[in-house]
Amino acid sequence: MASFAGTAIVRLHQLLTALFVITALYAAIVFALELDPGIEAAVLGAIFGLEWAGNLREIHPNQTDFRQAGWTFTLLFLPSAILLSYGTAITMLLGGGVAPGWSFAKSGATGMLQDSWTCLELGIQQLRDLLPE
Repeated sequence: MASFAGTAIVRLHQLLTALFVITALYAAIVFALELDPGIEAAVLGAIFGLEWAGNLREIHPNQTDFRQAGWTFTLLFLPSAILLSYGTAITMLLGGGVAPGWSFAKSGATGMLQDSWTCLELGIQQLRDLLPE
């Protein structure tokens, strides 16, 4: 079991790096440059659009990352990760900075963790109910 957990953490790190870190670095550079708001929005929109187009191009059944991470993990993790990253990016664009985006990301991640914990507790309870006493 420890081997599976360690492997899952490595896979999670690889997916997070690909999905978030590169785009976040680009956005941080744009905000650090303190550009005119119109130019800033255009550059951030272009970064977001390129990231979106790249993700669409890479999502297909023969994607090697999906096979390496495992289909179950991918189907459980990827939709939430994409919604969280795109929601954060859109919040940054519309909210005018990193603070609103960070707030969205924190509350979104916290909500996902709470929901995951609740599902885990319910699953454990179901298993207990199935076991004879």
